[in-house]
Amino acid sequence: MVQSRSWRRVGVGVAAAVLAWTPVLPLQVSVANEPAPVNRQDCTEQRGYYLGILLRNTLLYNSDMYARTSQFELAAQSLNHGATLVPMLDDPSLRSELVAHLIGRAGGQPSTLDQLLDYYQATQQTETLLPLLEAIAVGARSLTGGYGVINNRQATLVRLAQIYHELGYADLARIQLDEAQSSLAALQGDGYGLLVAPMAETYAALGDSETAIALLDPALTLTRQMSLDSGSDRLAYQSDIFSTLATAYARAGEFTTALQIVNDIQHDGIRARTLIAIANDQPSSDPSRLIDQAAQQIQTLTPEERSPLLGPLALGYGQAGQWDTALRQVDQIQSAEVKIRILSELAALQASQPSTGTNRDLLAELVTTAQGITPFYDGDRLIEQAAQAYIDQQHYDLALQLSQQLDETLKSNLLQRLIPAASRHGAMDVAYEALAVMPPGWENQLYYLGLKEIVAAYAQAGQYDQALTELGNLRNTPYVPSYTQAQIAIAQAYGAQGNPEAAVDHLNQALQSMTDLEAAVEQELLITIAGQFARLNRPQEAIAVQTRLLAQDNYGVVSSMDALLDQYLRADHDELAVQLVQAVEAGYGRDRLLYQIFNHQLNLGDYGAAASTAEQLDDDRQKIVAWLTVVDYYTAAAQPEPALALLAQATAIATALDGVDEDSATTNPDRAAAMQMDGSIPYRDPLDRGTLIESIAMRYAELRDHETAIEVSRALRSPLDQNQLQQRLICYRD
Repeated sequence: MVQSRSWRRVGVGVAAAVLAWTPVLPLQVSVANEPAPVNRQDCTEQRGYYLGILLRNTLLYNSDMYARTSQFELAAQSLNHGATLVPMLDDPSLRSELVAHLIGRAGGQPSTLDQLLDYYQATQQTETLLPLLEAIAVGARSLTGGYGVINNRQATLVRLAQIYHELGYADLARIQLDEAQSSLAALQGDGYGLLVAPMAETYAALGDSETAIALLDPALTLTRQMSLDSGSDRLAYQSDIFSTLATAYARAGEFTTALQIVNDIQHDGIRARTLIAIANDQPSSDPSRLIDQAAQQIQTLTPEERSPLLGPLALGYGQAGQWDTALRQVDQIQSAEVKIRILSELAALQASQPSTGTNRDLLAELVTTAQGITPFYDGDRLIEQAAQAYIDQQHYDLALQLSQQLDETLKSNLLQRLIPAASRHGAMDVAYEALAVMPPGWENQLYYLGLKEIVAAYAQAGQYDQALTELGNLRNTPYVPSYTQAQIAIAQAYGAQGNPEAAVDHLNQALQSMTDLEAAVEQELLITIAGQFARLNRPQEAIAVQTRLLAQDNYGVVSSMDALLDQYLRADHDELAVQLVQAVEAGYGRDRLLYQIFNHQLNLGDYGAAASTAEQLDDDRQKIVAWLTVVDYYTAAAQPEPALALLAQATAIATALDGVDEDSATTNPDRAAAMQMDGSIPYRDPLDRGTLIESIAMRYAELRDHETAIEVSRALRSPLDQNQLQQRLICYRD
């Protein structure tokens, strides 16, 4: 959840604890001495201002948070909610920014969408993503404006086409590409080839090489016409474009044209890199001819220019079956980190070929190279990265081989990651081999942890007989309850596969197995089991576990309630979440938990439920803030009636509040003194009466109810404040 730093400190009233967890909501805060606009050209705000803040700072942020905490179903719903609201924004630049975030071209990496793609492909539920992808496409098609915005529109549609193709929806991919073509006329210029190439490659991947080449030909003409008067940087830029076009022609099957373009490249290093790339796409029985040409180009370079090309050259020779030559390139690589990466990739390539003609143990060389790095932990890190790459690429046998050349600690860490990955993807032979060489740990705990993952994988694959057979070989220890965790995993699988009765049975068995466990371990398991009952929509069983948990909580009721509430929200079971909060006495803890439910409901677009949850808040000022947030979403969704109803309730509460209108450093000496000691204290209390009234008036203006907005402004006690607010309301008129 987004955290606010807006605390009221000593001297200006005891801090309202709820502000520590209140999301950053866009209230209309006045700044001292800020001049009010006297006409439209002086405006610094406009309609849609609040929704933009919410989408950028709250909704998309929370979607990313869901993905990072493996709550992928909630991440998909939240991201889809945000995507459907983007076309409602009036500001084209903001729309463009948010579309770039949605498609993953901006923001943290890996993006939320990329994480969702990985998850839904792994679980074979890609159809779940179709509404989200369509919402992003609608947002992209809504983009209009200058070069940057149109460029973003085109790039987003092409990326969507690539995603649809990857997921197996060729017709939908073609629709996005055809739509993207409409943007090309506005994008012609020196870099046109860089924009067209990904589109052409996607057409070619869909089997339409004719359209691909029709797109590439004018881009090639424009690139050859580029002015090179600006110097060597300009030449390198043109060479990069030629390289991109040559690779695209090769992937479209036009190898003759691709090789002709190589001759246009005047930068030797880029020419060599391009030859290697084309060789990888050349359906020739002798791709080494192109690799040899690349090697000749590389020899003309300085050592600094040559260094980054040795790795790709080695891989090119390896793919061509020229292993002795490939390994000679590896021997020339000076960077240990690069050498380890190339050895790792060559080992995977070597394993895929029936015969390589070399007896060199590439994995052993990889480990030896890493062991020569100081400090030693940098070498360990590189080995772990190579091993994780094998796991990610499903080269489980290579990851297992690599583990046998490591010390006990690294070996154990790698095998603990390998066993669940291999077993989930059906590589049970590798999983069992890894389990056999796993250092067992104290009381066989590591062995049991590995076997638990195999049980879970069998259950997820619907192979319950095998899962139950191995379940009998598991044991709990006081700190590692592998048997109980395996029972929960079997229950999860039954629930996901539509057998809730079997799931409930295994959850009950899990509860019965929880003997002689450490208190903290038992508490964590009870929380998980309650959450699983919530997912199965078995509220009575969930409440029974909840009662048992809270009765024996040795670590504080608040910590248990936080974790339990998180489980209920992960299960998207608002009713259980609300009943849990209702067991808390009014005050700080209750409002904090209610706000978590409120944010969850808003993230998923359930505005009515969010408004009802906000009404239960004990702090009237926080209630107003929450309602205003719901109003913003209603406004964006073109639902003015419920928005106006909430504003009327907020107005009634805000105008009846006690206290001064403005609690700021100007009006409150204690706040001014506190700010001198702590710069994080805001200049003005964001929840004072005046700020709340201003915020309500602005929302009325957003809804084009200017008469009521003016009426609300008159609730301010100072005529000067009333006048300033009324001047600002001018900005919201059409």
